[in-house]
Amino acid sequence: MASLCTRVQVPLEMASFLANIAGALAANILGNSQAVEKVKLLKYASTLLNY
Repeated sequence: MASLCTRVQVPLEMASFLANIAGALAANILGNSQAVEKVKLLKYASTLLNY
């Protein structure tokens, strides 16, 4: 996730924030049974920013 953000020149702080969220969501997925979904990532980010 961080490398993708860096590729499109997202600021480092935002890239780190999104990569950490993706990692947290991926930790809840057993094996590689499914990918991290964009909707879940954005909802989690929104929740954290509004907290």
